[in-house]
Amino acid sequence: HLAELLMRDATFAMIVRLQSVWLPVAGVVTSYTPGIGSVPGFPATPGGVGIKSGITSEALGCDVMAYDTTVGRHDVQVLSVVLGQQSSAGDLGAAGHAALVLSIGAANHLHAWHVTTARRAVGSIGWGSRSVPVLATSTIIVPAFSSVEARTVIIDEPWPTSAVGKGRILATVFVTSGAYREVTTLVAAVSLTRASLWQRLR
Repeated sequence: HLAELLMRDATFAMIVRLQSVWLPVAGVVTSYTPGIGSVPGFPATPGGVGIKSGITSEALGCDVMAYDTTVGRHDVQVLSVVLGQQSSAGDLGAAGHAALVLSIGAANHLHAWHVTTARRAVGSIGWGSRSVPVLATSTIIVPAFSSVEARTVIIDEPWPTSAVGKGRILATVFVTSGAYREVTTLVAAVSLTRASLWQRLR
């Protein structure tokens, strides 16, 4: 959660994308996170963002990485954390490589869930043989992940029993996929009047 909170800060997010940064006292500090073009043997990878890498004798090589991708119409940032990485080529490099592989793997399991399309019919409403299309007022496409619950809830709106006007809201659609929340309404495409008793008897 700490990495998620830190990446919401625009200044912090800008700094960790750099290959190197000048810090007071420490001077120029180079990132050990692969994917941003600063680690030998690891070419720049689109989407790779370095957050924090470190090494101790107890924890070995560790890395916290962000990986930017696009799913549907949404920009998505995958956060990964790896600990205890070890390699004869260097523990930090091993940690960075493991974090990058984990991030790309998670991103590849994301898919776009297309729920509604603006002005496209999702059903119809009416009486007897008379009906009119019901349209969604906006397009909803959200990222979805196989292990994260995604659901749609539709709440009907009361409507008259004798007539429905064009554009009248008939229901509200609530879409949830992980942290993403989207809402749209369903409306009547055209006006419709219920046939009178005389018209139905003819």
